Parts: sequence; C-alpha cells; structure tokens
Amino acid sequence: MADRVGPFYDTTGLKNWLGVSRQALEKKLGAGKLLGCLTSDRVRLYPVWQFTESGSLLPGLSDVLVELKHGTEDGWIIAAWLTTPVEELGGTAAEWLTARRDPAPVIELAHDDAAAWAAA
Repeated sequence: MADRVGPFYDTTGLKNWLGVSRQALEKKLGAGKLLGCLTSDRVRLYPVWQFTESGSLLPGLSDVLVELKHGTEDGWIIAAWLTTPVEELGGTAAEWLTARRDPAPVIELAHDDAAAWAAA
C-alpha cells in the first residue's frame, strides 16, 4: 500500500520542511488538518501529495479528512481512498484537489463513503 499512496515525509523531514515542532504536527493531525499513516513499527509517515509547493495543505483536503474520519481513523485507509481512481472525478480525489478544482464533489463522496463505513 505504501507504494500506492507514497512518497512520504517522515516526521523529522516534515517538521524541518514546514519549520514546525512535532507537537504542532500532532495538533494538526488531531484537528484533521494533516494526514498521517502509522506504520506497524509506529513510524508516522505523511503523504507528500497532500501539500502544495509552499507547504500548505491542499485546498479542501481538511474538509475531506474530517468527513472520512467519521468512518475511520486509519490513515492508510484514508490515504488509499484519496489515491483510488473514482469515475465521478475522472481520477483520484488527490488529483482532483491538487488541480484546485471545487472540493465539493470530493467532500460529498467522502461523506457518503464514511457513512457507509460507519454503518458496516
């Protein structure tokens, strides 16, 4: 799965790039303003595609993350969802958001899928 949703920053690399502390990253994770994937050996990885060139989170991604977290807290599942092609979007949700398209269709799809996950 890492091949599909990567490449990644590790915590040290991301905090150095953004110029923030580990605690600031944890706060962003908890607030749904950052996607992190925890490995089996407890290393947190952050998919590179979630950021703009300036280090900001992709526009609309925070709203998508909040919706998806209603169905799962697993960062790997969320990352896989964001990088799986969706017919309605003509590609992946990550590609859609990277192209700075209106995030509303992605948010709606995230809401629907998270509701289905929560009901299962």
